[in-house]
Amino acid sequence: MTPPIYKKYFDWWRVTGCGPMDELLSGSVAVITGGSSGNGRAIARTFAEEGADIVVADIRDSPREGGTPTHEAIAAETGSGDVRQM
Repeated sequence: MTPPIYKKYFDWWRVTGCGPMDELLSGSVAVITGGSSGNGRAIARTFAEEGADIVVADIRDSPREGGTPTHEAIAAETGSGDVRQM
C-alpha cells in the first residue's frame, strides 16, 4: 500500500533533518473528522506521533475494520491523555 501524501512530507522532514519532528505539531490541536477508520484514522495517528493533541470526530464509535477505537489506540501508543473522541 502506498503511504498517503502527508506521510511522505513528514518522512521528507525526518530524512532531511530540517527540524525536530517531535515538535512539528507540538502545542497544536487537530480535530480529525472521520477519524474512526481509514484515512482519518491514519491522519489522527500520524498527527499524534508528531506531537499534536487529537480530537477524533466520527459518527462511528469503532473502526470499520474492527479493533481498538482510534482514540484508545493513540492514547496507548503515545501514552498521552490528550486524545478525545466526539
